[in-house]
Amino acid sequence: MVIGEKWRTPEQVINGDGIDQYAMTTVSWRAIQQINEVKNTQASEIQRLSETVLTQQQQLTDFAALTESLTSRLAALEERVALLEA
Repeated sequence: MVIGEKWRTPEQVINGDGIDQYAMTTVSWRAIQQINEVKNTQASEIQRLSETVLTQQQQLTDFAALTESLTSRLAALEERVALLEA
């Protein structure tokens, strides 16, 4: 590990002019845990959004079917009105 200004080496791992391997392992392990927490949160959010998309797709399908049905009924009613007016 490089120690220097631009490397932002955690203070708790610096040991003189080197690093404390035990401390470095501890910091690395915690970083891995935090990354895993973020990954799990994102995976849950992706799952939730996927379920929302599926629900909305079904609602759109249902709406399209209802629109088609209402359009057909309207056409039939318009024909009946035209016959009654004739």
